[in-house]
Amino acid sequence: MIDNIEETQSLTKDKDKLFHPKFELVRMIILVISLIFTYVILSGCAEKQERIVYKTVYQDVYVPVKCDAQTPARPQPEANPALATVDIIEYARELEVAFRVCVGE
Repeated sequence: MIDNIEETQSLTKDKDKLFHPKFELVRMIILVISLIFTYVILSGCAEKQERIVYKTVYQDVYVPVKCDAQTPARPQPEANPALATVDIIEYARELEVAFRVCVGE
């Protein structure tokens, strides 16, 4: 039993030496240096973030509207392709004129 008491007394003396203010300062310095080292190492692995640049682009937005324009009658198929082409061109022009009213021109 006496041996145990002597051992515990020697251990408490060693503990007192370890927690001496001089050792506390050394521990704090080591802790600060290790934290700085860890920060430097981990920040070197960090990915550089890209800068986001916003650019405003204005575009015309076409909104469908209900149009009450009267469409002309479709041309009848012709045997002669030249006459059919002329009829289709006239039909397209009449449609264009009719639908300009819807656009507001």
